[in-house]
Amino acid sequence: TVCDDYFDLADGDVVCRMLGYSHALEVLGGYDFYFDERRLDSNIGPVWIDDLQCRGNETSIEECSFPGWGISDCRHYEDVHLICSDKEVADLVRLVDGVETTEGRVEIKHNGEWGTVCDHQWDSADAMVVCSQLGLSGGEAYGGGEFGFGRSDQPIWLDHVQCTGSEDFLSDCPHSTEWGNTTCNHREDVGVVCKALQYQLPVRLVGGSRPSEGRLEVKGSSVWSTVCGEYFSTTAASVVCRQLGYYSAQRVVVDSSEYGPGNGPIYTTYVYCSGQEVEFGDCYFYHFDLSSCGNHTRDVGIVCIENEAEISNIRLVGGSNRYSGRVEVLVGDEWGTVCDDQWDNDDAAVVCRQLGYSSSGAVAKSQAYFGQGAATSPIVLDDVECNGGELTLSDCNSSTLFLHNCRHSEDAGVICQNGGPAPIHRHPVRIVVDNERGEVIHSNEGRVEVYYNSSWGTVCDYGWGYDDAEVACRMVGYQSAVRAYEGSYFGSGSGNIWLDEVECTGRERELDECAHPDYGNVVHCTGHDREAGVACTDFVQDDHPIRLVYNGSANLGRVEIYYNNTWGTVCDQRFGQLEANVICNELGFHGAQRTARPGEFPSASSSVPVWLKGVECHGNEAQFDECEHSGWGDHDCSHFDDAGVICLGSQLAVRLAGGGNPLEGRVEVLYNGTWGTICDDYWNIRAADVVCRELGFNGADRVTVEAHFGRGSGPIWMDDVACFGTEASIFECSAVKWNNSDCVHAEDAGVVCYNGTKENPKISIRLSGGRTVSEGRVEVQYKGKWGTICDDYWSLDDANVVCRMLGFPYAVRATNYASFGEGTGP
Repeated sequence: TVCDDYFDLADGDVVCRMLGYSHALEVLGGYDFYFDERRLDSNIGPVWIDDLQCRGNETSIEECSFPGWGISDCRHYEDVHLICSDKEVADLVRLVDGVETTEGRVEIKHNGEWGTVCDHQWDSADAMVVCSQLGLSGGEAYGGGEFGFGRSDQPIWLDHVQCTGSEDFLSDCPHSTEWGNTTCNHREDVGVVCKALQYQLPVRLVGGSRPSEGRLEVKGSSVWSTVCGEYFSTTAASVVCRQLGYYSAQRVVVDSSEYGPGNGPIYTTYVYCSGQEVEFGDCYFYHFDLSSCGNHTRDVGIVCIENEAEISNIRLVGGSNRYSGRVEVLVGDEWGTVCDDQWDNDDAAVVCRQLGYSSSGAVAKSQAYFGQGAATSPIVLDDVECNGGELTLSDCNSSTLFLHNCRHSEDAGVICQNGGPAPIHRHPVRIVVDNERGEVIHSNEGRVEVYYNSSWGTVCDYGWGYDDAEVACRMVGYQSAVRAYEGSYFGSGSGNIWLDEVECTGRERELDECAHPDYGNVVHCTGHDREAGVACTDFVQDDHPIRLVYNGSANLGRVEIYYNNTWGTVCDQRFGQLEANVICNELGFHGAQRTARPGEFPSASSSVPVWLKGVECHGNEAQFDECEHSGWGDHDCSHFDDAGVICLGSQLAVRLAGGGNPLEGRVEVLYNGTWGTICDDYWNIRAADVVCRELGFNGADRVTVEAHFGRGSGPIWMDDVACFGTEASIFECSAVKWNNSDCVHAEDAGVVCYNGTKENPKISIRLSGGRTVSEGRVEVQYKGKWGTICDDYWSLDDANVVCRMLGFPYAVRATNYASFGEGTGP
């Protein structure tokens, strides 16, 4: 092989011509060749040539300068890779007389001479091609000599240029005349303003009706590729749009239905962007099989917002009445939600005022209190900070549109006071915790406080139980209680202890109706170390469970649903794969293999009702009864039309929820027919590995704690989980099980799994400062910068990994204290 030391395009041109190609497009080092997820084999034979230096006009590399055959200090990780082209170098373009290097009059070199372009039909698509050819981004078109005029003796090479925007070179675009044959004068010379400097991964939008929309294409290794739409997020799209000079992304088109299929390679890589990246190339690219992207039917498209958009409308969704619900705002033609970070009553007051309700008494709700927005809908706003006096939500301070670190489990809501008074309690209750500044924060889990004699006071935990907690939770708007807490679990309150020996049946409207001594008559609590607390939830047991009926099989059979105290069937009219997936997911399977063929499963008896017909699911429903249908019992079907499904694999006892893609989420386990969470006490990478492998992934990339993917609902089934890491199922690990946890949902555990090889293609490694190539200070290259590694806990095991990466069999010893000299940089 040939080492990549000093190897450049001049050397590459010589090699490519030796192979019959016209020139070299790009030179790549051994750790750089990741295009189309392939690497070339670089582990065979010696390194024959090092420090190759060609002028570029040689006919063979033997004519170039190098130390000699086989004289090299390189390893195979430095093998050079090359991309050749069989197309002649296109006519060059340049920008002249601009204030910045990214703008100016367009000049193109043809037959060895620079000339201008006439502005007839010159538009933004033509400008985009010029900018792209120059390694820049975006492009605004100018005519009429905006950037001055060419010399009178200069030719005007092109006229009536009509690019589509997808061409690689301006000379590839159609134009109406032969080169230089035009009636224009230099007062019609065109110019462009490009919007951004060169990026490590150039992007463009192709096939749209305007430059700000189209099929996404990325340029890797000098070739434009489409991007698979599987799991492509609005956050990633926003990074692309900002790179192109637009404000943000409005929506993502996950297939080629709007902008047509591309051609050439497909970037079959899962992309994760946080939203803070400067360019698309800064996002993380995970290489694993996206089997649905084998052809161009899933090429992703993007619609960008060109300028800062005003929030043009607002609505409430999911509430029990018109004056309460999840807050949704309209940007462009798409509704999206608001994240609950910093969401408070001042923000709620502005929402209520904008909707025409009274701002007085507005209540802010968080943690998707009114349900989560659709998985496909964007999160439009985050970190909203109103002072309460604004007329509209767009007048408040907030993050950039669509830029957030939230999930739909954090969707904000409000309750406005316009539909009659809120429920009145003689002595209201609040559920609170104290933050680090001692401020009271309202929560669904916390210390119970009751309002009496114009002040808030606590409740003694003597006799405090689940029935008491049920009443307290319903008083503050939740469906039920998860658990009752004793011993000031959520911290000690201050002031009065108002209640003691509370005894509720669970059916009371408020705590005041429960049996208890007089307010302030407290004998069992002399201090604030024994105060009552609760964990409340909106989780309710499914009213309409589903089952499959066929010879006792769990994963296949006729679909039956429970309604009006009776099991009944579902008519197969409009019943398809989406509906089958929802059913199988609800039953704990990993989706549906297919729907049943007519007559594949026995029909129900004539005494069994047909409950549903014309069911239409979106595919993201948690329960089948959330799908649209014609009404319970409203049908014209017979039992010959009974729907059936075959679910995938065996019934899963674990799933991930609340994540942005199938590889991540809150860990939930199925026990006794109910999904519940796992507490993060002692949660570590070994347990996460077991979960990920149980779900069919290769392993865990990292663990998450403190409800990173949102708080779950229902029981907390497992706590203090301890795995060796080799178990086949999380249930084989040691744990405190089946709702015997001392945790709350703020401690829900999560994982981020990986598929394929766990590696980062952006990282290279080298040794510096040593006397030989086999020793030195360890340096890592990340995002184009070389940096060092701190020696804390550095051991021979770590050194062995480094040596194997560099092609050596093992490490002799690990050194510390900068024994090879101190590095520079990060």
